[in-house]
Amino acid sequence: MDVFTAGWLATYTDPTGAEFAVWQPGDVKGLEAVVEPNTLCWAELYTTDATAVQDFYRSVFGWTYQDMTIGGELSYSVASAPGAGSGEDTAHGGVLQLQQMHLDADSTSEWHPYFGVTDCDAMYQTATQIGATPLIASMDAAGIGGWRW
Repeated sequence: MDVFTAGWLATYTDPTGAEFAVWQPGDVKGLEAVVEPNTLCWAELYTTDATAVQDFYRSVFGWTYQDMTIGGELSYSVASAPGAGSGEDTAHGGVLQLQQMHLDADSTSEWHPYFGVTDCDAMYQTATQIGATPLIASMDAAGIGGWRW
């Protein structure tokens, strides 16, 4: 779909039902700032079938993956663009296999964007004061940072 002279947009669902879009730039390149305060810093796919989506996105975009286990339980893969190398320093997102206990007949995969902020607690306070509803408890991860959902 043409977006005036800005570019071309197409939206899809992957084999597990996660929606995503692609952008071909025209006058608008796309993200000018990432990994700066208050901008997109990470995209994570919570999925019902990690193997299927990794194969899919590898075929479509050429992504590479580095597999790891979180807390000895969760299967997680860090995704990197082709030619970027591998590992957390070159990654743009990840794939999290949903655990069986969280799946039911209606479960689908979905993308979760993350926005980098300088103060998670202050942003949490602001968001909840203007109507945001926290979804899970706050978490801190050594060497990574904090989450306030």
